[in-house]
Amino acid sequence: MNHQSMNSDTLILGIPGYDYADLYKPEKLSELSGEFENSVKTHDSILHAEFSNYRNCQGEGMSAVQISELIVNMAPLVGTFIAKLFNIDESRIKQINRIQHEFDHVFVYRNEIVSKLMSVPFKR
Repeated sequence: MNHQSMNSDTLILGIPGYDYADLYKPEKLSELSGEFENSVKTHDSILHAEFSNYRNCQGEGMSAVQISELIVNMAPLVGTFIAKLFNIDESRIKQINRIQHEFDHVFVYRNEIVSKLMSVPFKR
């Protein structure tokens, strides 16, 4: 992203029909919320139904585990929507790939080295 696109006067959002100034208008934020909900419904209608239920009941009658699972399942969709909104999809994908690469290295280290060390008897 260049300096020009960072200027609030020229920032172009990635969702057609919206511009930067709309982020300060409650009615436009409500519309964007609807856009997000539609994107969730398109991606996973069951998750959308669970999210709608949660929003309607405000978590009442749901266990902490159910609420946590819902939040964890919604998080990637929120990230995808925000990345699209601010035209940072490519940067987000690169960051996800870098993080996955780091995790892969950590788990290789754990599986190949640490697990072998754990099987060796410790001598004093």
